[in-house]
Amino acid sequence: MLSHLTRGRALFGAGPGALPSDSWQMGLDPLENRTVMDIALGAIVGLLEGREPVTVENKWFTLKDARLQLLPFRREFDLRVAAMTLSAGPQACGKHGIGMLSVAATSTAAFDALKGAWGIAENAADEFGRTVDRSKWAVVAPMHIAETASAQGCRTRHARAAALLQKNRAAAHRCRRRQRARSNR
Repeated sequence: MLSHLTRGRALFGAGPGALPSDSWQMGLDPLENRTVMDIALGAIVGLLEGREPVTVENKWFTLKDARLQLLPFRREFDLRVAAMTLSAGPQACGKHGIGMLSVAATSTAAFDALKGAWGIAENAADEFGRTVDRSKWAVVAPMHIAETASAQGCRTRHARAAALLQKNRAAAHRCRRRQRARSNR
């Protein structure tokens, strides 16, 4: 329906989730998220293409001769998968012939990894008889636009302080885990 309301300009995004805490809150095993995403994307692509009924049975969900009641407004729908530095996103992109959102390209190392990510997508597309289109690849980065330069500076300093605090909390957590592991020996 959203595809029709926007005359085909809707973009559907998917991803396995980067934070294990999100999976835990939803009762999912974070180690299975990528597998679940891949299976679900196969079903979603099949439904959106609308060529034939989709039947999928696994331990997470079941579809039997499923079809959409309303196909997308255009045959070419915009479906993209989130990709960080791991290969699950680029592999899913290539396997299903869909677009990619590179969401962690905010450092020099991450920018260097983009070429490798696209290579993984192309290899997976070749393996599964699909094609990937660079025009459906977007690099996403956080951005803040302030009304004034002084407001921008204030919010930027706040964001840096929050990032540093988060980094310190993570380091303290790792330290506590190591100490617990040593004391259990």
